[in-house]
Amino acid sequence: MSSSHSLIFTLGRPFGPIYGLAMRFRNAAYRNGILRTRRLPCPVISIGNISLGGTGKTPHVIAMAKWLMARGVKAGIISRGYRGKAGKGPLVVSDGSRTIARISQAGDEPIMMADILGNVPIVVGSDRYNAAMRAISKLGVEVIILDDGFQHLRLHRDLDIILMPAASPEGNSRIFPGGDLREPITSISRAHAVLLTRSEQLQPSDLDIQRKRIQELARDVPVFTSKTIMRGLKNRKGERLPMTAAAGMRLYAFCGLGDPDAFWQTLNGLKSLKVVGTRAFRDHFNYTVPVMENLFKDAMEAGTDALITTSKDYIKVVDLLKTHPHMKSLLPVLNLEIDVQIEHGFWKLLDNMPFMKKLSCDTHTRNHTKGQANTAQGQNMFSC
Repeated sequence: MSSSHSLIFTLGRPFGPIYGLAMRFRNAAYRNGILRTRRLPCPVISIGNISLGGTGKTPHVIAMAKWLMARGVKAGIISRGYRGKAGKGPLVVSDGSRTIARISQAGDEPIMMADILGNVPIVVGSDRYNAAMRAISKLGVEVIILDDGFQHLRLHRDLDIILMPAASPEGNSRIFPGGDLREPITSISRAHAVLLTRSEQLQPSDLDIQRKRIQELARDVPVFTSKTIMRGLKNRKGERLPMTAAAGMRLYAFCGLGDPDAFWQTLNGLKSLKVVGTRAFRDHFNYTVPVMENLFKDAMEAGTDALITTSKDYIKVVDLLKTHPHMKSLLPVLNLEIDVQIEHGFWKLLDNMPFMKKLSCDTHTRNHTKGQANTAQGQNMFSC
């Protein structure tokens, strides 16, 4: 936690109980039908969290989309589009074949997801019901993945997933503005599953302790783990490189994340990399030419061979590098691409959800009708 956050939380501590009470009343109003929850004509999977800062939502949204698409289910992602100019929207970021919006319109994370996924429709807007309806009616989406949706109770969801960092699931245990919890910790009881992220940072015994702690708070909610794995590197030309390409290089790392320490820990865990300097910016930072020139200057003074950053930051930085040729002759900039590996039991839980069984059945029937059914695949699907 940064010193600025510590100061804000200290000053805001007297107001935390008031905010927590307001959240409890709001949750109860939705639960009792006082406030209206709207249903979409297709299943909704929400991936969110209960704390401020980074818990790794975006790579988990990507993993969910890949898993669904691999099963022949057309998934679509709905996001608010942080700091984008979409407003209520809906703004189509990707139609499933190409990216048709800019970062300034949509925000960094939707553009990053479109770049990585390619074939998954993505729509942003603060009115997520209308954004989802656009994805369903115009883009043929069969399942909506709601990015950062745990607090968006206006939209009914068929599967509610909470991400919690394995190293500190409860944050500082205080509610905003006195702490980093968005709502009381007991709210996790309304989820269908909890994922403890970045589990590779803990020893198995410590991970078991954290899992048991969450299960004590929400006895009926299954708790699973996920870990971050390295997919490789990408350079400014778009070429993908193995991790060994950076072996022995002196690297200067930078990022604009809610939890920059997680990125530093990831890099420090890679024995083949040598990080000689770091610089953190605020979450969703908007990079400019002067900022990048200053970064290059600091990196060169540190005697580094290349800069390295996250996919979320790289998607913004690479545009600057392309449009300002004088920076092409400076140090290389590498993008560390990551995936998440989620515990098998989680996917088994998802496979057994009623809506997933129906989707599998529909997909099997559709493929059979087209004469494309694969016998081995059909044996693994829900029997129709």
